[in-house]
Amino acid sequence: ASGYLGLPEFSDHLYLTGAFHGDISFNHPTSGVQTFASNGRSDLFTRRVLDFDLNSQEAVVAGGPWDDQALALTDNGRYVGGAISESAQFGGTFTFTPTLSALTSCAGYLPGDRKEVGFIARADYASQTWASVDSIFERDEDTQVMTMASARCDDFYAVVSQGIHPDRIRVPYLNY
Repeated sequence: ASGYLGLPEFSDHLYLTGAFHGDISFNHPTSGVQTFASNGRSDLFTRRVLDFDLNSQEAVVAGGPWDDQALALTDNGRYVGGAISESAQFGGTFTFTPTLSALTSCAGYLPGDRKEVGFIARADYASQTWASVDSIFERDEDTQVMTMASARCDDFYAVVSQGIHPDRIRVPYLNY
C-alpha cells in the first residue's frame, strides 16, 4: 500500500489515505481485523486511526477493475480526493462510471488504456461507508485531485491536475 497522511489540528485521530493492491487489513475497534481485497489492479482506501492507536482503525475502501487511488484528504479527514480509471464502486452506495469518451479520448492512448478521472468523496468512518461522491472531473486529459486543504465552515480547496496543468478550485460547504 502507498498513502498520504492527514493530521488535524484539533483532533485525537490520525487520517490516512492511499492505494493498495491485493489485500489490506485494518484493526477495527469492535470487529477486530478486517481484510479488504482490491477489485482490480489497485483500489483506494481511507482510514481513521482513533486516538492514535493502530489497534483501533475505521476504514473505507473503493475501487474498480483498473487503477484507482486516493491522493489527498482534507485536514479533518472528511473529504478524500484522487483518481479512478474505470467504473469504481464506492461501497454499496455509489458507483461512478465516467463516460467512455472521457476514458479513452486522449491522443496517444492505445486501445484498452484508461484515462484517470478525478473525484472528491466524503467518507463516513463510523459506518464504514461513503457518505457521498461529490465531484468527478471529466476532461480531455487525465485529471487527478492532488491536494486538499480545509478552510472555514467545512469549505475546502482542492488542486486538480489536468494533464500537466494544475487548477485550484474551491468547493463550498456541502450540507449532508
